[in-house]
Amino acid sequence: MAVNSVLVIGEPQAAPRPLVRVHSSCLTGDVFGSLRCECGPQLESALARLAAEPHGGLLIYMAGHEGRGIGL
Repeated sequence: MAVNSVLVIGEPQAAPRPLVRVHSSCLTGDVFGSLRCECGPQLESALARLAAEPHGGLLIYMAGHEGRGIGL
């Protein structure tokens, strides 16, 4: 069973328009750094952007979408 997760960074409820990233899970890209997709770099970029926001933001990590970009 796939379980989605939400990572709350900072205090996004204090922002007039909180920054939100919806990211499809990708074990090969996010964890193993596969060069066949851009999932890992996209996740790293989103986390850096959320951390740089004055009030932070939300990362919604969608489980069960593995391998869409590399044909798994």
